[in-house]
Amino acid sequence: MIISKIQLDPRKRDTAKALQNRGLFHSAMEDSVGGERPHILWRLEPNMSILAVSKDIPFLGDIQNRFGDSFSKPVSKPYDAYLDSIADGDLMKFTITVNPVINVSNGSKNGKDVPLNLRRTPKYPFCAEDWMIKKLEERGVEVREIRDIAHETVYFIKRNRRIPIFMVTYSGVFHVRESKELKDAMITGIGGKKTYGCGLLSAVRIRGI
Repeated sequence: MIISKIQLDPRKRDTAKALQNRGLFHSAMEDSVGGERPHILWRLEPNMSILAVSKDIPFLGDIQNRFGDSFSKPVSKPYDAYLDSIADGDLMKFTITVNPVINVSNGSKNGKDVPLNLRRTPKYPFCAEDWMIKKLEERGVEVREIRDIAHETVYFIKRNRRIPIFMVTYSGVFHVRESKELKDAMITGIGGKKTYGCGLLSAVRIRGI
């Protein structure tokens, strides 16, 4: 596995367009790796960089030319040794951006994905934070602390339609119970809309614990 980072330049016209239409980032990230079904997770960071995890080294030249900061080169490095170092019992700080939704049946075969409320209410006791904790604990961790540090609705354009994606970025601390499950989540992602910047879980060990 490879972890990559590319610093964006928000002053570039293509970057400004991509921030309004995440489909542009989506296409560029998929084109950066080979294969019929590219496997790449990515996340837009608060400092206007893109963090990505992929099976193979991505070609980031086109992304750099279109969106990147001219003074910062993209960086790609092996990720497997770090993933292998994660062990049961570790206490880790995590960050993840997700699309917290539930599927509601409306009479159709597949139903409809409905965004969850950020906070619990008497009418809706299961909120986005509960969804996130459940998803994380299904992947081998015990959540000790969690908070949403950002939330927004972004859009991608398909067939001249603006399609919304509700995103929440969480950070916090978890205790590793099943490191194998956690490593798989860090490779494959959590939740839906992964190719649009959701699902990438990053975690760093808290030193001195």
